[in-house]
Amino acid sequence: MKTETKTKKEEKPNKLEKLVLDITAPFKMKQEIELQQLAVFVGANSSGKSFMLKVAFALGCVGVMRTAPPGPNSAAQFVFDNTFTDQNFNGVFRSVYTKGYVMVELKDGKVISSGVAGEITPVTYMSADMRLFDNMVTYLRLRKKASKEPLEFMKTMLEAYRLYNFSFMESFLARLPLIIPDSAKSYLDGFDFPDRIASIEVDKDKCEFTAVLKDGKKKNISTYGAGHQAVLSMLIGGLGA
Repeated sequence: MKTETKTKKEEKPNKLEKLVLDITAPFKMKQEIELQQLAVFVGANSSGKSFMLKVAFALGCVGVMRTAPPGPNSAAQFVFDNTFTDQNFNGVFRSVYTKGYVMVELKDGKVISSGVAGEITPVTYMSADMRLFDNMVTYLRLRKKASKEPLEFMKTMLEAYRLYNFSFMESFLARLPLIIPDSAKSYLDGFDFPDRIASIEVDKDKCEFTAVLKDGKKKNISTYGAGHQAVLSMLIGGLGA
């Protein structure tokens, strides 16, 4: 007797597939931007590259905060106010994922409607302000002085940092100490790193990030040059994110 074996179709991973924007103020933009597995934004300064990344971050953040009290519109207002400086948008922002979507409509910077459906995959945005460990050390110093009460802590940090930098740093700190996988070590070799780094640690009291080398020695990451700091932060910032 002949039998047939059915192979279950491999399920596609959930990802951000496109941004759909219809903005009328403070500038006009009606555009649909499809995003592939690798998306490269090229353009002159002030052409909107960072803006698109912030929109992707903000909508993903709204999606994962859908159940936050007192309601979705309030969550969206909080995210947009703390992602964009002098936020005063008129228009509709929409992100489409493989398995869901997020929509936020604003008038004069106030969220008048929002909607979230399905599964949302948040976006990690590392801005230039957090690309160097020197900048991260400054963050640690403010963090150390801030109140430990959650709401007061967040209020203090968001007075100095945009929401995407705050969320990136808190996620980053939560993953430390972090062991660097062999594949990443090979990647670092391509940038002429002077040391073989085995792991990254943080001392929140001293406000220092430390590279633990293969031979067990430790090195303050701020002693590396800006180029090596940037490569290291971009690499390990995505590990486990």
